[in-house]
Amino acid sequence: MIKTKTTSARSLPSWAVTGLVAALAVLYTLFIFLPTQRNATKLRSKKYELMQYVSNQTKMSDKIEKALQRQRDIEVTTTNWLQQAPRAGDVGRNLSAITQHARGAGVIIQRFDPQPMVPLKVVAQQSISVALEGNFQQVFDFLERVETMPHRVWITNLTVSSASEDAQTLRAEMTLTIFADLAENSGSAKST
Repeated sequence: MIKTKTTSARSLPSWAVTGLVAALAVLYTLFIFLPTQRNATKLRSKKYELMQYVSNQTKMSDKIEKALQRQRDIEVTTTNWLQQAPRAGDVGRNLSAITQHARGAGVIIQRFDPQPMVPLKVVAQQSISVALEGNFQQVFDFLERVETMPHRVWITNLTVSSASEDAQTLRAEMTLTIFADLAENSGSAKST
């Protein structure tokens, strides 16, 4: 028993041990645990921001690549059109080519009315009002011939109706539009 008394005399009272452990826990919480949690939260937030940045950069890179591809496609289309486009002074030959296609298809031209040429910034727009008669195959052949001309011809305002009591003969009225290259402005278009 004597040993127990000397041992208990050397040990700290239980309230002091509890207080010391509580003080250490508070100090650990205040100076180690909470700052570490704040830093971890900041790092998570920074990680999320960086992930969003990378994700946005990937999306933006895709958009840029698609825009570049569209630009290349437009340049190819423009180059092809410029190689085949008639000059503003050559539109008269194209008008005669259209009448030759009408004769070749076997349709009868009732009206062939070229409108005044409308110059735009780089191209000129030449519209022609056309009315013709023929059977279905002849009208279809004429439209196919116009569509296969070396340069593009827009066919708009197309109406097809029966020409008379004879259901075999059709009357087709349309507006044909030819876009011609304004030679003096095409160089600036090619350089931009």
